[in-house]
Amino acid sequence: FLGIIGSNGAGKTTLMKMIVGLLPASSGEIKLFGTPVRKFKDWERIGYVPQKNAFNPLFPATVREVVLSGLYNNKNLIRRVSKAQHRQCEDALEVMRIQDI
Repeated sequence: FLGIIGSNGAGKTTLMKMIVGLLPASSGEIKLFGTPVRKFKDWERIGYVPQKNAFNPLFPATVREVVLSGLYNNKNLIRRVSKAQHRQCEDALEVMRIQDI
């Protein structure tokens, strides 16, 4: 895990957006696990939780469905979730102590 802290306006959110490819870097180079972000392919290793999201709070999704959605990649959005992935989800919920919501 990595935590990034700083005062308001220091660039934390901008940095995170550049890391995940939502914004281009204006200078320099960003590497993930030693690979330039533009060539990085192992996105299953990266997670990003924004401070604010654009999701509609009335969107009908359970906590489990949201967590399981993180197991899909851009190339394979329509597929069944395996038993192993369900176990991963349950493990994540237990670690966060939110398995009962």
